Amino acid sequence: IGFNEPGSAPDERTRLVTLDTVTRKDAAADFFGEDNVPREAVTMGIATILEAREIALIATGEHKAEIVARAVEGDISQDVAATFLQRHPNATAYLDAAAAAQLTRIHTPWVLGPVEWTEPITERAVVWLAEQTGKAILKLTERDYTEHHLSPLLAKHGAAGPINGTVFNRLRDKIRGRRRLPSRRSVVVFSPHPDDDVISMGGLLRKLWENENAIVVAYMTSGNIAVFDHDVRRHLDFVERAATTLGLDAAAAHRVHADVEASFERKAPGDVDLPAVQELKRVIRESEAIAALESVGLPRSSARFLNLPF
Repeated sequence: IGFNEPGSAPDERTRLVTLDTVTRKDAAADFFGEDNVPREAVTMGIATILEAREIALIATGEHKAEIVARAVEGDISQDVAATFLQRHPNATAYLDAAAAAQLTRIHTPWVLGPVEWTEPITERAVVWLAEQTGKAILKLTERDYTEHHLSPLLAKHGAAGPINGTVFNRLRDKIRGRRRLPSRRSVVVFSPHPDDDVISMGGLLRKLWENENAIVVAYMTSGNIAVFDHDVRRHLDFVERAATTLGLDAAAAHRVHADVEASFERKAPGDVDLPAVQELKRVIRESEAIAALESVGLPRSSARFLNLPF
């Protein structure tokens, strides 16, 4: 809450604080690099915050799930300043599903009381039980269920075997092998920007290719804003050295390198790159996308770069 870093005391008020490394790294994207993140900040203290008539804690995204669970359900501790909000009579946490995912009432509601044993809840409970016991699903026993708050589920099915088998088969059916995928068809994959395709569905792309499908991956935007300046420097250094080695126009390569370096020296955090630099970053992303496609077995001819406005 605010910039109350771990170790902040509950009686501290609004003050100047030194930001720790984790906070500065988290803020790096907003400041165009960690080097530009201030090392100090002004924050309301916990005591100041607790004087409010009403407090709203807002969190979104799965990356907040662990700290939300500690803040809402953990012991009150200076290690997590937000735990002090538990002492406030009118504090409410507003969370999306991802941020709330590790709260007991969401993650393991069966340990709190009766639940409706729908298929999704049953599946989650059995997978959780397998993780807790370190056993394969088909090896779970009646004793495992009774010792982990799952006696009602066991009673519903009568024995561990039917539950284990049902959940195992359901999970198995979610894994789509090549035989379940299209064969010898035309497949178009739309990727927001280069590498989303392979990161999100690289295995599926490979299976589709192995099924002799004609695949085209259409990259919607260039993704050049994701390329750091130091990557451009590295590539230009390579081009300049390669030009000398291969007997190409080394002078032209040197001029481009020098012009780009000069633009970087003039550029302030948040400034838009020169058109030439944007093009270089586009080419870098395209080469990365092609390399990623080839890593899962697709030919470079599968790539289509649309370069739509972002």
